[in-house]
Amino acid sequence: MKKFLKKKIFYDDLIIKNLEFEEIELARKLHNEKDVIKFLTDPTIITKKKQVEWFKNLQKSEKSFRLIVYNNKKQFIGVFRLDDFDQNNKSASVGLDIVKENRGKKYSTKIYNCLIEYLFSLSINRLSLETLENNYVAINLYEKLGFVQEGIFREAI
Repeated sequence: MKKFLKKKIFYDDLIIKNLEFEEIELARKLHNEKDVIKFLTDPTIITKKKQVEWFKNLQKSEKSFRLIVYNNKKQFIGVFRLDDFDQNNKSASVGLDIVKENRGKKYSTKIYNCLIEYLFSLSINRLSLETLENNYVAINLYEKLGFVQEGIFREAI
């Protein structure tokens, strides 16, 4: 089982660590939230059985990882996605979902700032992400973080 982080990251009031099997139900429920799933490229409701299969496959991957984020009160904040992780070409694709009760509290900015810095320390020099064109809150955040729109996948979703 390959893990992305060798140890937990403590950043401000956040604890960021590898997603463990015992936590996949938190990730599944977050994925299935109405306000999350409507912005995903695959808006399929995930069952517990499918989540277990997904996690087993994730554990075999050399290119995809999931990190879970808590605050220092051990309250679940969200899940950070790292896909297409390619140290040879120094690139990766990222994403983040935050639980409803913790949105609007600047957690996304803190999490991205922390993990962008961490990824760059691993010599990654290009991060990308995809979002739907009507996800205005996310687009605004990405622009503030320094991401630049490079293209539009017309009629892709």
